[in-house]
Parts: sequence; C-alpha cells; structure tokens
Amino acid sequence: MSLLVTGWVVAATICISLAILQLLIWMRRRTEMSYLIFSVAALAAAGVAVAEIRMSGATSIVGFISGFKLANYCVATLLIALTWFVVSYSDSKQRWLAWIATGGWLLCILINASRPTGLALAEVTGLDSGTTFWGDTFTVAIARTDATQTLADASAFVVLLLSVQTFLTMWRSGQRRRAAVLGAIGLFLAIALVHTTLVDFGIVASPYLISYFFLAIVVVIGYGLGTDVARTSVLSDKVRADEQRWRSLLEGVELLVVGIRADGTIDYVNPHLCTVSGYPARELLGEHIRILLPESEQERILPKLERVAPGDVETSFESWLQTKSGELRMIVWRNVLFQGSEDRSWEVLGVGADVTAQRQAERARDQALEEIAALKSQLEEENLYLKEEIQLEGAFQNMVGDSEALKYVLFRVEQVAHTDTTVLIQGETGVGKELVARALHERSQRSEGPFVRLNCAALPANLVESELFGHVPGAFTDAKSRRVGRFELANQGTLFLDEVSELPRELQPKLLRVLQDGEFEPVGSSETKKTSVRLIAATNRHLEDEVRRGRFREDLFYRLHVYPITVPPLRDRKQDIPLLIEYFLPGINTRTGKSIQEVPSSVLRALEAYSWPGNVRQLQNLLEESVIVSKGGVLRLPAYFGEERPSTRSGAFKTLAQAERDLITEVLAATGGQVGGQGGAAEILDLHPNTLRSRMKKLGIFPKELASSRP
Repeated sequence: MSLLVTGWVVAATICISLAILQLLIWMRRRTEMSYLIFSVAALAAAGVAVAEIRMSGATSIVGFISGFKLANYCVATLLIALTWFVVSYSDSKQRWLAWIATGGWLLCILINASRPTGLALAEVTGLDSGTTFWGDTFTVAIARTDATQTLADASAFVVLLLSVQTFLTMWRSGQRRRAAVLGAIGLFLAIALVHTTLVDFGIVASPYLISYFFLAIVVVIGYGLGTDVARTSVLSDKVRADEQRWRSLLEGVELLVVGIRADGTIDYVNPHLCTVSGYPARELLGEHIRILLPESEQERILPKLERVAPGDVETSFESWLQTKSGELRMIVWRNVLFQGSEDRSWEVLGVGADVTAQRQAERARDQALEEIAALKSQLEEENLYLKEEIQLEGAFQNMVGDSEALKYVLFRVEQVAHTDTTVLIQGETGVGKELVARALHERSQRSEGPFVRLNCAALPANLVESELFGHVPGAFTDAKSRRVGRFELANQGTLFLDEVSELPRELQPKLLRVLQDGEFEPVGSSETKKTSVRLIAATNRHLEDEVRRGRFREDLFYRLHVYPITVPPLRDRKQDIPLLIEYFLPGINTRTGKSIQEVPSSVLRALEAYSWPGNVRQLQNLLEESVIVSKGGVLRLPAYFGEERPSTRSGAFKTLAQAERDLITEVLAATGGQVGGQGGAAEILDLHPNTLRSRMKKLGIFPKELASSRP
C-alpha cells in the first residue's frame, strides 16, 4: 500500500472513530445537536477519503467518474453538516447564510446525480498519471470543467463566509475558545477551496487532498467538542459538590426548609422542619403542602403557591404551621424560585423561621404598653417607668431617653441579651447602635468576656480579613509578625461588627463559616482555629436591598437577621431631647471650661423642631458648639441654626481654609469619623478618600477624635 493511500486510510479511520465517539455522546445528551451534526460531517469526511482512494487508483474513466461523483456527494453532505454545526455551535440567530449554503449544495447534489460526469466536469476524454515528490503514482482525469464548478465554489465560499462571521461575533463577545474552533474551520476550509481550484485548473499537479483538510477540520471540531465534554464533566462535579454543600447547610441550619413542586407536593424537608412539625420525613415527602397548614390558612396560602407554575411567588409571607399534634406555630417564610433539574418545571424553596415565641412576646409587650399608658394618664407628672426599669439602669446608663420608641429598643435588648442569638442592629448613622451592642454584651452571660468591635467601613478591603481572622508571619507583604484577629480576641465574649454591609463579598463566606462552625484559618495559615463568639452586627443600610443588588450574600443575611433590633432616629423620639441635653451638658461644660446651666424654652423648641439627619451624634456636636458660643450661664444656639443666618458683611466671611475645615469637620461629625466606604465623608464630599485624608492632615483634623465623641 502506497504512502498516499495509507494517509487516506488513516484519515478515514480517524474520522469514523471521531464520528462514532461523538454519536455515542449525543445519544446520552440528546439536547446537544452539535454532536449529531458533527458525526454526520465526520462520516462524510471519511467518505471523501474513500472516494479519493478510488480516484487515485482508477484504471478506467468509468471508475474515476464513479469515485469523483462519490467525492462530490460526500463533500456536499459534509459542507451542509458543517454549515449547521457552525450555526448550532455558535448559537447564531442569523441563519440566512446557512440556508443559502444549504440550498446551493442541495442543488449541487441534484446536478451531480443527474449528469453522467457528475458536478463540475463537462467531459472526461481520458486518464493520465502523476507522481508525488516521494514517488507514489496517482490517476488524474483529462477533462474540462464547466459552469457548475462555479456553483460549487460559490456554495463553499458561503460556508467560509458564515464561519468567519460567527468567528468574529464570538471573539468580540469574549468566547475566545469557541471562536478559535470556528476560526480553524474557516482557515482549513479556505485552504481546501484554494487547493481544489488549483488542481481543477491544472495549476498544481497533485491528487485531490481535500480529505486531509477535512480531517484537520474534523480533528479541530472533535477537540473542541471533547473539551466541552471535559469542561461539562468538571462543571457537573462542581455542581454536585455545590449541591452537597448546600444540602449540608440546609440539613444543619436551625430554620425550617421545605421544597414544593408546582402542583403543591412536597419534595424536600430538612430535619429541623421535621422536629418542629413532629412529622417524620417519610410522612411529608410526596404529600400536598396542605398537610402542614391549618384549614383557616389554606384559603389564604394555597393561592400564593399556585403562582409557582408560571414562575411567580411572593418572596416572603407569614403563616401558621400545624404540627402533627395539632399545635400551631407562627412561621415567617422566605421563598426562592428555581427550576428543577429534570423537567425544568418551577419549584419553590421556602426557608422559615419559627417566630411563635417572638409573637407571644410582642403580644405581651402590647398588653404591657397598654397598662403603662393607663398609669401614665393618671400620674402624668411622675416618671412611672423609674421603678419598672430600675434594673436596667446599670446596663443602659448611657442610653438616655424616656420615649416609647427607645423603651421598645430596651425591651428587645432585655429579651435577647441573656441568649447567644446573633443580633442585627439597624438604624441610621448616629443613633447609638454601638451603645445597644454594649448593652447586649453587658446583660449577657458573656459579660465577663471581652467586647471587641470592628468597623468594617473604616478599613481598606485588603485588611479586613487580617483584622477579622489574624495572620501569620509572611502571609503578605509587611506581615513580619503574628497578628491575633478579632474573632480570636473575642473568644468567650462578644464581637461587634459595625457597618457589616461594607464587608467585602469575598470575605462573607468565611464569616458565614465562623457563624456556622465556629472555625476559621488565619491569613496565610492552614491551621484551623476554634472560637466561641456571640456576634452582634450593625448596619445603617437595608440588607435586603443589598442582597437583591448582589452586594451581600443571602445566606449570610439570614444568619445575621435572626433577631433584628431597629434603633429609632432622633426625629422619632424628640421627647428625649431635654433628657439628652441634661446628660451631655455636664461633660461638655467640663471639656470647655464653661458653666452652662439654663436652657431656655425657645432653644428647646428650636431643637425639637429640627429634623436631625445626624441624630444624637449631631445633637451632641451642636450642643458643644452652642456651649462654646454661649455667654454667661444660658445656652444659646449658633446664629446659623434655625431661622437665623450668618452675617453677610465682609467682616463675617471665613477664609477658604476655615470654611473647608468647618465643612469637613461637620461631615466627619455626621459620619462618626468615617472617611472612606459607603456613606463615608469622602463619598458625601465627592472626593477620593486619599485626597480627603491629605486635606485633613493639612488642616489638622483627626477623625478618631470625632468618632470618639459619638453617643
């Protein structure tokens, strides 16, 4: 067997092998039409190699024409398959070029079948022989081509144009690997088209080698599809691993988790739901969700679940759950829609928190408030709550006020302080969230342990991980010694994370792991450390909005949002302003060397009429400025406060540096000394944080002093 024929046999064998392999893959993944189309193309390429063997060894005109017509059939079939492979592989929506190429090659097939000499050849007058440069002989026809050759070349050119177009589209969209496969198809197709044309016109004395170019195309496509299969396999393993991790989380979390199909049947329950409901899992799986609903709730809840089928369901609602023993438990549900992996139908995963005890406590609170209101109407001039809350005086000595809003906060603190439950403190900047956190710590069983705080917005993102978990020497540049992280420092105590919404997203899974397992690794270390910490988090943002925007992990939100406490802004408890003034004035007098004792009623009215965007911290700063500008023993407000405005005379103007310093100081006071991050002074002033720090250093402004003066 000559070397030339051996090459064709090898090419045909490779093409057939790849066709069978991809066909087997398609039989397991029927939705992936690219594999089936490729199998057809590879078999056609093998047919071209067989036809070239017949033509190169033909001893008669009839034998040569037979092989030539077979080659034309196979080439047409291959290029039609190649056309639709390009469309399928690139997911192209513009298919007009594909239809033009397909129409052209179908016409070529009809011409090839209807003419004795097949496509492109008008007449074959004889045979001749040629010799390769290594000595193999091959048969060539003495013939002339006709206009049908132009049709074949034009159809092939359309396929080439389609591959180039899809290559450019995918390359620009960033799908470089798939674009490379399409580019290789176009390259080898162009070479094959040029070589065949040169042979047909007698410019190149060579046998038809188109099968080798088709072999190259088949190998490139086979490699691309094989890479897709490998990547899919790796992704499948990752999906299974992720599914196992999520299942482990759902199995271990102390929340009720239930999966509901579109028809209302239950297909998943976690152990905690079984514990709360009293049903074993085998009695719930496959049953309708109404088994867990009392009759009084079914009419209200079932219509909500019926919207699962069209892909719509309420993200959250409350409902009663009826246990096996008939007990009713109030559950707050958070619902997530997803499509099943098998039939792609919509399902809902409901995650519920049992708030029965909380609702009972709220009802008790409402009854208590009604009783207090009745007593207050009888003894209006007395402080009725002094005796009722004297036990709170030590823990809440810095939380000044007599408003119902503040008392509700203290009530919530008393409810949860003695537990290890994670608490999320919410409220605007300056309302005193850290004071609530300290009160929780001091009233807890961990009061003998440390109280450690970290402002997540006050540190660069690359240092937060080291601050939380510590680091070992050499963990990063300038890490020359071991650093103990806040979680380790707070062991057996309380860790307070202020502005937790500013925590970088890449660190949120690590925080979640510590909350779940009590384990962490310092930066640069593989050693796992254990800690027992009660976490209290605070934020001035709506974390649910941050979750929807993708800036905060949903699973971490649910971990933090176990027991929320909202601290009211000062504008909602203006009746506390006189008490706050009475509390702040002695300290301000001491610091300023003044002796302000009298607060006129006009000053009180002006303060109570103000909206206080900076809350208690702004009030404290304003009082200090007022004490400084006041004369004698009577408190006077600065001229700009209220209806009065600073004088516009030239002598009253400040220098640019003075005005800049006052503005920066006022903004820093409102943000509690926070320079960078969301809601920081740099964002408010529309400056880069480093630019603002440079100006502060030049003007002698120190944010720590401002932060230390917060209430």
